[in-house]
Amino acid sequence: MTEQPETFTGDIIEITPPPVLESLERAQIDMQIEHAMRYPRNLDRFIEEARRYALHNQQIADGCFYSFWKGKGSERKLIMGKSVRLAEICFGRWRNSRAGARILDVTDREVVAQGVVHDLETNTFYSGECRRSIKNRKGERYSPDMITMTANAASSIAFRNAVWKMIPEALVEPIYQDAMALAAGDGKPMAERITALQAWLRENEVAPESFLAAFNLPDFQSVTEDVLIKAHGLRNAIKQGEMTKDEAFPEPGASAAGFASYRDLKNDEAPNCPCAAQEPGDRVSDPGGHYEGCEHYTPPSGAKKTTKKRSAKK
Repeated sequence: MTEQPETFTGDIIEITPPPVLESLERAQIDMQIEHAMRYPRNLDRFIEEARRYALHNQQIADGCFYSFWKGKGSERKLIMGKSVRLAEICFGRWRNSRAGARILDVTDREVVAQGVVHDLETNTFYSGECRRSIKNRKGERYSPDMITMTANAASSIAFRNAVWKMIPEALVEPIYQDAMALAAGDGKPMAERITALQAWLRENEVAPESFLAAFNLPDFQSVTEDVLIKAHGLRNAIKQGEMTKDEAFPEPGASAAGFASYRDLKNDEAPNCPCAAQEPGDRVSDPGGHYEGCEHYTPPSGAKKTTKKRSAKK
């Protein structure tokens, strides 16, 4: 007598293997983590190699930092920081890490980018975001090409922000300081360094008066090493798309300290007066963009404000 095969009843569970790409990605990450644990990074080697790359020549050092203006009016000041180029140099020497950047969103007003880094030794994940406006001062949306350029700049900045979250600042700060000194022409005569700066201004169609006004200088003989370093930082910010030439070096007459010109202020930021429609000429305005004779004019410290008396009507 033959036995009948046993019959099972119930739900059939189907085991679906993971997608091929997902399996490959997991395998790659596991291999990278295993390699990182087997060959951990050496901090002394990181510092030595990063310094050698960043200070290899003046051109490379010139791209290791940037500057930008922050604030308005009398509170406007120059902020300096470590650039995307220095982040790329340090990230490559840091070893045992992965990184990437992508655009998260493009709205009517801005692009949003995200940078991510993964430290394989500690299995720690960092991310940084960057938002960049895609409208000009008139409120008009950029052209498609300008939006693409802005998105690329935002991706680079997001990558930079993520990298500086992973690499300790104390390891990079000495390299950053030495790069600024080398970029400003450390060791060269000051006259030669100022001549090189003037040549850059001519090549990029930046008026010398705009440069002097931005740093509140009477002439180029008053340029110091600190000013040269800050000027190099502004050049890098322009090159990397973080600001325009007009934003870095506004028209003279706005103020001697680089304030925005009165013609660029919004109506709610300053009273309405005829000064907004006037050209600077040879006259110097106050920080608000008003000229002497205007009721809103603020004279320099130590000077008295002069007002014209109105003659009484007979």
